[in-house]
Amino acid sequence: MQGFNMGRYYAPSATDAPTFNKTHPLGSRAKPGGGLVVRFEMPSPVWCTSCKPGEVLIGQGVRFNAEKRKVGMYYSTPVWEFGMKHSVCGGRLVVRTEPGRGEYVVVEGGRRRDYGTKGEGGVGEAEGEIVTPEERERRRLDAFAAFEGKVGEKEQLARDRSRIEELKDKQDRSW
Repeated sequence: MQGFNMGRYYAPSATDAPTFNKTHPLGSRAKPGGGLVVRFEMPSPVWCTSCKPGEVLIGQGVRFNAEKRKVGMYYSTPVWEFGMKHSVCGGRLVVRTEPGRGEYVVVEGGRRRDYGTKGEGGVGEAEGEIVTPEERERRRLDAFAAFEGKVGEKEQLARDRSRIEELKDKQDRSW
């Protein structure tokens, strides 16, 4: 078994230590400003706002070489900032941890993908209402309840159709 100096003996009269002791513990990943180059995986889909002519969606799970820096503290938990370069446009993206809410926040160069607002009862635009057996039976027996359900479904269908048309138009314009 090798000792502390990994088998490299140097005499006590030597004025300087061996060269292997002069390297940084983080090696080539360490930066002079205190940053550290790490492999960062995008935690959620993000729109890159620096891409031209239109924004480009960076998918969840895409990996980047990012510079990791400590920018503050939330109580005793460090707040980390990850700065990376988008390879498509060369723009800079900055993502920061937010320990208070337990999520990542896009600070610079992009914006998080928005899945739409939540409507009544916390149901989003794309999420449909699940009709329970009791509700189905009530609608079958009560004509007004059935009519109210159909009106609500028609309104949702109209909203969905308009949203699909918007997306088709945007897609046609980008091609």
